[in-house]
Amino acid sequence: MLGNGVVALALVLGVGAAGCGDKKKKRPSGFPASVLHDFKAKGIESSKFAETNPAPYGAKVCAEGQVEGLAVLLCRYEDADSAKGSESKLLTYVQGAVTGLVRTRGKDALVVADPDKMDLRGKHIAKIIKAFSRK
Repeated sequence: MLGNGVVALALVLGVGAAGCGDKKKKRPSGFPASVLHDFKAKGIESSKFAETNPAPYGAKVCAEGQVEGLAVLLCRYEDADSAKGSESKLLTYVQGAVTGLVRTRGKDALVVADPDKMDLRGKHIAKIIKAFSRK
């Protein structure tokens, strides 16, 4: 009788222990935390982002900060069509920069600008855009 109880207990403990190592870090759901989490998961470092006025870009919410040393604006729109339709407004963020680019992904838009001429070959911009474009 004792032998069967020990086997049953070992099976229960074994099943419980198997699930303990499967804890995967959850992706944050807030904006821009979810986008910044995606960057970090791909080895791209960013500064803290601060909310900025979304009105000039026609967005619901926008935040700006630095990614890989470049100026970055992230905006969220009501829907994907609104994001895509705001690309010309978003380009105003790039004014005065040597290089800049706008990319949309669903309801989110990313603007990368290089006002300090630190990425003249576009290596960092390409890395950021690639990470943002692939979810």
